Amino acid sequence: MKFIWKQSKEVQSSKIYESFLSLEILWQQPFINLHVKGYLKSKQVGVHHVYSALVSANEYEGAVLRQQIKKQLAAVLFEHLVAAFLWKR
Repeated sequence: MKFIWKQSKEVQSSKIYESFLSLEILWQQPFINLHVKGYLKSKQVGVHHVYSALVSANEYEGAVLRQQIKKQLAAVLFEHLVAAFLWKR
């Protein structure tokens, strides 16, 4: 997302690929996930996909933080549920 925010309004997939290729990062899956979750908009222009951000940096970081809190809370609640179940036996 930081790469998208640093660019102009829209970024071609070829530009993303070139920048991430030097870092040897597989970028397709994370961008697909960001698109599915509603953080990125994509459209096809010729043979390339063009991406643009749908959320600001603050909105994105808030969403990521809420997601991490939910995961931690779910793990803790599950542990408490299992402990309560075992304790009752």
